[in-house]
Amino acid sequence: MLRAAVVDNGIHGLHSFFVSSPEVHFRFESITGDWRPDFSGDDVVIVPNGSNHVALYDARAAIRTVLDRGAAVLCFCGCFTPWLPGTYWVHENTRPNRELDYHVVDDPMGLMLGVDPARLSTESHGIRGWWACGELITAQPQSVVLADQWKRAALVADTSSTPGLIIATASGPLGQSDPSAPDDDGPRRLFRNIIRAVARHREVQYA
Repeated sequence: MLRAAVVDNGIHGLHSFFVSSPEVHFRFESITGDWRPDFSGDDVVIVPNGSNHVALYDARAAIRTVLDRGAAVLCFCGCFTPWLPGTYWVHENTRPNRELDYHVVDDPMGLMLGVDPARLSTESHGIRGWWACGELITAQPQSVVLADQWKRAALVADTSSTPGLIIATASGPLGQSDPSAPDDDGPRRLFRNIIRAVARHREVQYA
């Protein structure tokens, strides 16, 4: 079973969005005023949508320690401060969200296996586009898994910047609210594919 730390800065409903299962156990790492996180017992650190990236920048050394020992960091929120090695997020909404069309660029880890890219673009209050508010800029262009028609990266899986594994999205909520729910062809399957990829990565690291 994977041991996962979920960074928690008090987002309403966060605990119900990461429910443990036989595959992964979630614990919640609360951001405090004098935050000095200890991730030494975790296989993966998850940064959910809506996180405090100023606090994460202050804790970047702890994040780097996670990656240097070969563990994983998953960021499902626009990382606008440079705490994540090799990748950062920029706000970009100059093109209409309704025109977004995602496609798989390269997926050696199988993150998009059984996932329909079109299902990642949801509509809310007349606005379409789950990742529409920005793009990822990465120092490892070969790590881009998913991009839009304007070649803006929406999902990266980086095994080159550090000894660990970095998987990041250009925001967009991912999680496991109901472990017993069957896989779909959208966000639920994507999250489970990512967790399975992390488990495979851990097996290689610990072999």
